[in-house]
This record gives sequence, C-alpha cells and structure tokens, in this order.
Amino acid sequence: MGQWNFRNNLVEMDWRCLGRWVRDCHGDARFGVGGVREFWEALKLKSRDELRLNGSHTEHHKEMPMASEALINQLNEILKHEWTGVAQYSQASFILEGVWREVYAGKFLGDAKESFGHAQLVGEKISALGGVPVATRNEIKQSKNLVEVLEFSRDFEAKAVEMYTQAIELAEPQRSLVVFLEDILKEEQEGVDEYTKLLRDTPASHSAMSGEPVRKSG
Repeated sequence: MGQWNFRNNLVEMDWRCLGRWVRDCHGDARFGVGGVREFWEALKLKSRDELRLNGSHTEHHKEMPMASEALINQLNEILKHEWTGVAQYSQASFILEGVWREVYAGKFLGDAKESFGHAQLVGEKISALGGVPVATRNEIKQSKNLVEVLEFSRDFEAKAVEMYTQAIELAEPQRSLVVFLEDILKEEQEGVDEYTKLLRDTPASHSAMSGEPVRKSG
C-alpha cells in the first residue's frame, strides 16, 4: 500500500478504516519516516480545526444568552396586566348602559379578546424561556360612566406600553425576542392613540357620554 495523502482525505476516512490502515502499514517498509510525519501533521491539522470550530461555537453561545430572571419576572408582570385587561374590558362591556352601549360594548369586548391574545403569546414565551407563567391578575377599575371607562382604558394601554418598553430593554441583545415584544408594543400604542382620540374634550361629546346635558353658550 502506498503512502496516503492525509491532508485531502483524512476527514472523509472512517476511523476504523484508518486504524486498519495504520496497522497494515506499520510493518511495511514503504511506511517510512515520511509517511509517519505526514500522518502526524494531518492529526495536528485536524486538532487545530476542531479547536477553532469549538471556539466559534462558544462565541456564538455567548452572543445568545439565556433569559435573565429579571426579564422573566417582567414578562410575568405583563402577563398579570393582560389578564387584568381581559377582566376589565369584559366587565366594561357587561355593565355599560344607555344609548352608548350599542356603540362601545362590542369595542370593549374586542379589547378583552386582544388582551387575551397578548396573554397567550406572553405566557407561551415565558414557558419557552424556562419560566412559569402566572395565573393571577391585578384589581380592575370599573364604572358605568363611559368617560371614566374610556379614561381607565387609556391609562391601561399606557401602562402596557411602559411595561413592554421595559421588557424590551431587558431582552437586549436577543433580537428575535425584542421583535416579538415590539410587535405587541405597537398594538398597545395604537390602543393609547385610539382612546386618546375618543376622549378629545369637545363639549358635545363629553356631555353626551357622561350623561350630562349639553350647555349652550350665549
């Protein structure tokens, strides 16, 4: 058997075949100093490649840290807030009375469903990150006065924006997690904008929603 070009073929060889080849060639005169040297250099080359490969994997893992306890705690606070939204918006749709019920009851129920959807997403993410999702909520705010309900809703959405923003700061530099949170944050900010516009203080709309008579000037 002639000398083998290890540099080109070592990676493709089965190690059992390599062992048989070494044993077969050990007593062969053609397996001289040159063959041993080539064999040894090939092994050193393979070792350096493995070390470099393992080193790159280590660096990759350093760039993708596990979720911190602070992040999981913040996500659980968000989850509690979303569960609160499910109850608060549902209650608003249940107890709203008067001529505005037909207009707003469906909207509040829709917002309750949105909070439930956010709770599902956040709960699944907490579990995926190794945490345990909470199953509790905060105290809700409720009123039969539509203006107060709209104010509660605006404040609720604004609080959600604040909480998701804090979670994003804790999620850096895990880009995929940041994008996940930013998508929900966008919807929460849209909620703030919507309720802010609904609460624009015009005399006619404010009086009608609060049940007060419209005062005429002049």
